[in-house]
Order: sequence, then structure tokens, then C-alpha cells
Amino acid sequence: MKKIIAFILFVTFCFFSCSDLDSEKFANENNAIETSIEKSLRIRNKRKPKNIPVFSPTELIVQFAPGTTDVQKSNLRETHGVLTYEVCAACMDFNVEKWNFGEDVDLESKLGSMDPDDDEGGSEGIINVDKEFYFEYEAENYALTGGTGDTSYSSKIKNAAVPNSVTIAVLDTGVDANYDVFERNKFLYNGSADPISEIVSGWDFVNGDDNCYDDYNHLHGTAVSSIISNALESLSVPHTILPVKVSNSEGRSSRFNIICGTAFAIERADIINMSLGWYDYDGSGADFADDILTNIIRSRVSDVLVVTSAGNWANNNDGWSPNLKHYPSNYEPKNVTAIAASNHNNTDIAYFSNYGQATVDFFAPGQQIPFDGTYINGTSFSAPVVSAMAAKYLYDSGMSLTPHGIKDKLNIGGDYISASKPTLFSKLIQID
Repeated sequence: MKKIIAFILFVTFCFFSCSDLDSEKFANENNAIETSIEKSLRIRNKRKPKNIPVFSPTELIVQFAPGTTDVQKSNLRETHGVLTYEVCAACMDFNVEKWNFGEDVDLESKLGSMDPDDDEGGSEGIINVDKEFYFEYEAENYALTGGTGDTSYSSKIKNAAVPNSVTIAVLDTGVDANYDVFERNKFLYNGSADPISEIVSGWDFVNGDDNCYDDYNHLHGTAVSSIISNALESLSVPHTILPVKVSNSEGRSSRFNIICGTAFAIERADIINMSLGWYDYDGSGADFADDILTNIIRSRVSDVLVVTSAGNWANNNDGWSPNLKHYPSNYEPKNVTAIAASNHNNTDIAYFSNYGQATVDFFAPGQQIPFDGTYINGTSFSAPVVSAMAAKYLYDSGMSLTPHGIKDKLNIGGDYISASKPTLFSKLIQID
């Protein structure tokens, strides 16, 4: 693939929602290519990010109270006029369903009639209701054409559990386990003892099966997984990658799939990597502040760390106008940490990276990262660096550190950056 592209491609490229796979190696010295400042201004002022949620006009996501019986669920669906429903497959304890009401529904009225926080409505047996939405990764012009096409993965599953092995769930586009970017032969989670018999390794919430093959041309989940696994291999940390596919072959994700994927991962993993995200569509935060996904993450606040990418729109995630809040990096549970990208020499923030003194925690390398003969940019590839170092600290502690303790270790072990756009700690996390 070409390493240097013409100026016109530079000014027209676009970003992943939490990643930017870049076909340019370095900006040339005669300033023929736009400067980082110019790029930042173009990103912020001349277009909106694609990953603003597009809300479904016909669907709601409900979470039942623990102990709600199948008969009670059926009665609730009938009471509220549900035409079809979808269960949160391969999850055991969170009682989540997506309800479809058809084209002629007044969705706001439906929401009010079952919302437990609504003084004039609410349904006994339903503890939370969210609107369904969809969003996409933002793709750039570059020449990667996909992975191996080999969807097999059984030969990459670890043979047996290793004491104190760290499990890192990667919620993403899946993983091409046979791609030669992985440095170890067996790195996938072994699901042979899983209480759900269909689980071989991870789960594909897009297609509803056990094969998490990365069929997205830009290999997003494969790149993220390889950064984590290869770093832990170099650090001699026993680990497994739990692939959780929540985005389809076009990089499209739904709130429901992410909820289900998180519920699946949080029951099995020590660390969850979410290199994806969406922006608050109207600046209110009302639809994201205390939703089902937040509550699922909070349910394991003492023992599962969730590492999120901060996003790539040069945005202040603290949300002061005209900036937007970014999720899931802006979620408030203490087991969530948000990661910005440092520039190519790790001296400052990368020009594209989101930031926030209250809502983003650390920096990690995220610009001009070598991958399969090209270079990739984005906070998507900063987050897995932190996931890997978090796994190292957890392993070194004998698996005893809490998420809060891991974040303390990251802060102590990081190098301070006097960044032009700060984060909470302004510490750079790198692989030791």
C-alpha cells in the first residue's frame, strides 16, 4: 500500500469513531501537507462526527427486575403491545430484551408508560428502559482489504486454564485469529467450562453465533486484540483474549448489542476493552447518564476494569459547549477509565484525540502505530496499551488488585506529560 498520499486525500480523509487508520507515514518537511492545527480545526469546525447515535423509531430496550418469571415477561409484552422481541443471548443474569412495536407506534408514550422513573407511569417488573440507537465507525481512505478469510479459530484457543491468567474481553468487530499479526499461537479464551454450553470461546452478538470472525475490512477488532495480546506476550503475562463481536462487517453497532456484549463479558473477563464510542446527540446527557449499560458496568465495580477510548474528534469530553460528551468513556462508575492518544513521539496529545480534565484519565501511544505494513492512528489503539498494562499490574498482584487499585498503579507507573490539552492525570502509559 502506498505510504505517502497526495494532499487532496489528506484533506478529505475521515476517522474511525475511536480510531483512524492512516496510510501516511510522516508529514513531509516542506509543509505541503496540512499542519496538525489545521487538521484539528477542520475536524472540529467543518463537520460533525458520524458516530452521533441514530435512534430507532420503533424499538426500546428493557431490563426486568431480578426474579421476573417468563410468564410475567410475556404478560408485560402483551400489556405494552410488543410485536416482536429479542433476548440478550448468551447472557445469564441481566434479563435484558429489545422490544419492537412496529411503524405506527408513539415511542415516547410507550417509554413513559413503562419507565420506572416516570411518576405518571412505570411497570412493575421493569427496572430500566432505554431507547435503541445505532452508530458507525468512521472509515478513512486506505488500502487494507481485510484479513485471511479463514473463519476457523479452534486451534487458537488455549488448551486449559492457567492459574492467575488474565482474561481481557475485546468488544469490537471480532478477531481474525489466523492473521499473522499475532505473536502467539494460542491466545483465545477457552470456553469449555462455560456454564453456557454453546460458548466455545467468545460470542458474536451481530449474527448470534459462537464465531467472532472479524469480517470488517479495516480489521479494527483484530488490530486492538493483537496490541493487547502481543504486549502481554512480551511481558510474559499469562492471558486470554475473549472476543466479543458487537459491530458488523460495515462497522455498525447498536446499543442493544453493546449492552448484551458487556453483560456477557463482565461475567467472564477481568478487563474489558471498549475501543468504540458515540457522542451525546443533544448535549443533555439524559439518554446516557444512568442507563442499562452503566448499571451493568457498575454491577462489577469492585472486580472488572473497563478501559475505553476517548474518541478522535479533538473534542473536550467534559462537554462544555460547543463540545459533546462521549460515551462509554464518560460513564461515571469508578471501574471505567478513558484513554486519550499521545502524538508520535509521546510528548503531547495527538492532534485528533479527544481530551477532558474531568472525564479522560490517561494518555497512551496512538499516532503512527505500525500495523501490518502500514500505520494506524486513533484512541482505539491507545486503549489496548492501557488494557495490557492493567493486565500486567493485575497479574503481578496475584490477581488481587481492584479496578481502583489498577488505576492507582497506572498513575504511579505513568510518565507525566505537560500536554497542551490535559487529562485528569496527564500520565503517559506505555508498555514496560
